[in-house]
Amino acid sequence: MRPDEPRQPGFRHPWRVPNAPSRHAAGPARFSRPPELQTTPPRFALTDLGGHVVSLGELIPMGPLVLVFFRGPTSPACVEHLRDYRQRHAALYEAGAMVIAICSGDRAAARALHEDERLPFRLLLDEDGSVLTAWGLRSATGRLHTATFVLDKAGVVRFRSVETEEGQAPTPSACVLDWLRGHGGEGQVQG
Repeated sequence: MRPDEPRQPGFRHPWRVPNAPSRHAAGPARFSRPPELQTTPPRFALTDLGGHVVSLGELIPMGPLVLVFFRGPTSPACVEHLRDYRQRHAALYEAGAMVIAICSGDRAAARALHEDERLPFRLLLDEDGSVLTAWGLRSATGRLHTATFVLDKAGVVRFRSVETEEGQAPTPSACVLDWLRGHGGEGQVQG
């Protein structure tokens, strides 16, 4: 087909496979699905705001581990979500959990958010978005989804909540706390 020829309805470029990862992309497929309950999610190593590399493998033994993925420091809904976790941080800690927030975006903006909001938990940066992609939290259109996962000390997903629709509210920290208290940090499957 020449560039000046009109497209036929339903025509697709023969060299493009819908939802296929780019051949230039490194790592897992771009449109993978979020980890399911009772599965082991993809491992990662990200930097914190101090520039220290933190791997999922070193965090897991400290579990249960509450991973809060959010779009970025400039999203008002995500900032509110983090404030919710800040308010319940002590109770989550008393329930045995360690909270880690993970975002894409700019280090300076993330640092400003962490300081301005006085977040008591660690914030890790996924500056290139590769972890969000590997965890299936980037849609085909490139939109990032917020999500909360609780991993047990073996690194298995025991609780999950993934925002799948525009405007869907993220899971409140109270739901995660209730789940942790109901399961005593033992890592039972979410009901």
